Amino acid sequence: MARTRRIIRRRSGSRRSATNTCSTAAGKSARDHLRNQKRLGIIPADAKLTPWPKELPQWDSLSFDEKKLFIKQADVYGAYLAYTDYEIGRVIQAVEDLGNSTTR
Repeated sequence: MARTRRIIRRRSGSRRSATNTCSTAAGKSARDHLRNQKRLGIIPADAKLTPWPKELPQWDSLSFDEKKLFIKQADVYGAYLAYTDYEIGRVIQAVEDLGNSTTR
């Protein structure tokens, strides 16, 4: 558990405990993103979140260890997407360098 606390402090730059971070990590996220996207005009002002599926537990009902696991899974998925994006960018750049780009 001490290792998790160090990682969270390093990433966030704050001194919040891992427990506090886990309890707020996911619950507000969707509502905050929706509100921000409405404010920026990315989505219609009357857009609403879809209902939470009954088959999935609410974030607040998860144990500390389950929250840690799901946060880690989200981190790994995010890293995978970033790596994939970078590598696709390299392929596109290589094609453009050859003068055979179909994206223009």
